[in-house]
This record gives sequence, structure tokens and C-alpha cells, in this order.
Amino acid sequence: MKIIALDQSLTETGVAIWVNGELTLEIIAPKTKGVQRLLDIRQTISQYIIRYAPQLMIIEDYAFGATGHAFSLGELGGMLKVFCEDNKVPLLPIPIAIHKIYTTGKGNSKKELLIKEVFKKYQIDTDNNNLADAVSILQTVLGYLQHKKETEKPLIERHTKAITKLEKLLNNYPRVRDILSAEAYGTNSTHANKER
Repeated sequence: MKIIALDQSLTETGVAIWVNGELTLEIIAPKTKGVQRLLDIRQTISQYIIRYAPQLMIIEDYAFGATGHAFSLGELGGMLKVFCEDNKVPLLPIPIAIHKIYTTGKGNSKKELLIKEVFKKYQIDTDNNNLADAVSILQTVLGYLQHKKETEKPLIERHTKAITKLEKLLNNYPRVRDILSAEAYGTNSTHANKER
């Protein structure tokens, strides 16, 4: 399966790209400001779409309690949603609490703990919290797929909690749910990028 996971940021977007078992990590760090920065981020993501032809893009959903650049981050999130729709790439926004529960066991864990757990669990050594978030987002969906493939295998408590929340979320995204189900159960599905 081909998945791109993003933790979007105006200054350093963390990118985790999964292509049939191979992981590539990137950071998008535009030097521009304002609208040009959004265009630069879009252009870089467009290059990823062309290069990797993902079946799915996952982004971290908005942190509604966060302060700071809320309007600018909203513009970035909106741009990503429209971009995915225009390019026929199914999009799944995952709430922060779901992937943090999966990786750390706590939905409100601090950045430092997430970075530490990403290294401990996935052997990815980074001090960039956006990259750690992108890895956590990706691993949550990969864990969901693995669970669907191996339903007899018991899950640890935090994974059960996160996967249960993710399953409820997928009810709001039937296209994404169908893509993940087809991947998990090995059934044929028309993947969106064939429409291009």
C-alpha cells in the first residue's frame, strides 16, 4: 500500500511516506511567507503525489485547543483538503488524540514523550516533533491494517483504544474505509489514482 502521512506546519511539515513496506521521511520547510508559502508547500506535496501515487493521504486534524497561528494553519489544512480532492487522493484527517494514544498511551502526551516513543517503538531518531507526529499518524493506520489482517492476535490496551476510535472515525470517511478494508482483506478495489 502507498500512504503519505503529514503533520502539517507552516514552517516544518513532517512527512512519512509508506510505499509497500518502505518508509521515506521528509520535512517540508519553505523559506517563504504568506500565500507563497502555501503554494510552495502545495508544490512539494504535488511532487510527492506524482512520485509515489499514494492510495491515501493522512493528515493530523486540527488541534482545536491550540493557540497561535490558528487561522494560518486553517488555511493550510483547507488547501490540503482541496488539493487532495482536486487530485483524487482520498484524505483522512486523524485527531491528535487517536495517534498519540496509539503511540504513547495518552491522548494528551507532550511532544517530548511522543518523540521518545517514536524512537523506542519504531527506531526513528528525530528531534523534530512534526516528523514524529507524521510517523505516529502513519503507524496508527498501519497498525489498524495489521489488526484487520490478524484479527486473532490480541492487542495491547492502548492500541485497542486507538483502533476503536479510528474505526468510529472511518464511518465518516467511507471511501477511505473501503480502501483500507480492501487492503486488509486483499480484495480488489479501484484505487483513486487510476482515475487520473
